[in-house]
Amino acid sequence: MKYKVGKPHYKLSFIYSFIIIFWAVFLIIYSPFSGMNICGFMLIFLIIFIFLPSMAFCNNIWEVDEHYLKYTFYNNVIDKSQAFFKNNFY
Repeated sequence: MKYKVGKPHYKLSFIYSFIIIFWAVFLIIYSPFSGMNICGFMLIFLIIFIFLPSMAFCNNIWEVDEHYLKYTFYNNVIDKSQAFFKNNFY
């Protein structure tokens, strides 16, 4: 028998990220200043590689089996990013 407590919030993080990326693309397309284009590109980069993984893995996840106890805890944003991309692409 396997029990799992907590789960990543993929849908909510993708929705928030899509809204912010849409806003960043709006900045890139309709801004009269070239500095806003750079700001928009940096915002898209930060959303994809920092905010999205952090939002998806903000909860601690416990998994209990009859043979083991698995507890996932991420110390920093890099660990969250690695876990996010491993879960989605492997």
